[in-house]
Amino acid sequence: VDQRSATRLSGGQQQRLALARALVAEPKVILFDVPLSNLAAKLREETRKELLEFLSRLDITAVYVTHYRVDARCMLG
Repeated sequence: VDQRSATRLSGGQQQRLALARALVAEPKVILFDVPLSNLAAKLREETRKELLEFLSRLDITAVYVTHYRVDARCMLG
């Protein structure tokens, strides 16, 4: 278990932590405001797939704001 504070985690780890914190509340709708922008392309692709899987499995509606066309297309499911 990683005992570092959230500010000392990598960008990908911070994104996963933020998602976990949001999902604990069991929301019906969640807003993502350019959530993957600080990730490298490969990590962004992997995280995007994980995110789609979580949203589908937990039946959560997402409002997804992004400047990346690939992210936007992929998030359509």
